[in-house]
Amino acid sequence: MQFWNDFVTWFNSADGQRVVGATVLPFLGIVVAGVIAALIGRSFATRVLDQQDRELKSAAIMALIGAGRKATIWSSLGLDEKQHVDSLVSEADIRVRLLPMTGANAAADWAAHELNEMKKNSATFSFQAEQSFVDYRDRLLEWQNKPKRARKLFAYDLAQWRYETDAADKKVVEEQQQWATSHVDTPVAKAAPVALATAPVTAPATAPTPASAPVAATAPVTASTPVVAPATSSFAPPPAPANPDTASVPVAAESTDGTWTVDSTGSARREDDDDDTGDEQPAGYAPVTAGTVRQRINPDNSIDEDR
Repeated sequence: MQFWNDFVTWFNSADGQRVVGATVLPFLGIVVAGVIAALIGRSFATRVLDQQDRELKSAAIMALIGAGRKATIWSSLGLDEKQHVDSLVSEADIRVRLLPMTGANAAADWAAHELNEMKKNSATFSFQAEQSFVDYRDRLLEWQNKPKRARKLFAYDLAQWRYETDAADKKVVEEQQQWATSHVDTPVAKAAPVALATAPVTAPATAPTPASAPVAATAPVTASTPVVAPATSSFAPPPAPANPDTASVPVAAESTDGTWTVDSTGSARREDDDDDTGDEQPAGYAPVTAGTVRQRINPDNSIDEDR
């Protein structure tokens, strides 16, 4: 109590007034001004950061909404445009997840699920895809305005979809197990070997050919049809004339390719069915006399006559 009385006495004195007016009041003024300046700077910085976050969030949401608009007509887009839209969706998804907002990851997961559903419905259900896009756009705009409330709705939808997906996967697994159980005890029928019926192949019958006649080439043998040797004509000399003389006798040889004729001049010529033989020259034979022919047919008689 004495200390307080001494302080009041000093404060009311001339020395106390001088110290308070020259030291304490300026110090308090500086402190108060610093606090006020800090508050003003903090509010300004907060406003700038909020504006930047709002711009980033708006850009990310606009990118997701634009991707949703493309997803409604996904079936009519070209391959290059689909790839471009997929790249935009991936970029927008990453930007949303990096936002410093409540429920950014939940919003990105919800948007990805809705985009996939709109892509599926774009092929046949155009009205349903359009209605899904309207709901998709409204929910994203609501998340921008009220992030806490929208986060709860996103989490509820994701939980419901996860439950439906788990139920569908479980049903598929059960069906696969039932199918495997029903087929595991069934013996697999072994395939009986099939005997291929093969037709007997007969050897080609070839006719005897003289040494002077060329051998004709046989046709290729197949397993399905028997092979028949082509008919070949052998050289048949003409009968000897009644009056032997030195005149040359024309000899005709018939072959599969054409007719060879020996004229009176001693040159051989082939008469083919096709007149267009080109410039090819036939082979020539030596002239044959009647005596030579008679000697070839009856060699014994020709020797006696010479004697």
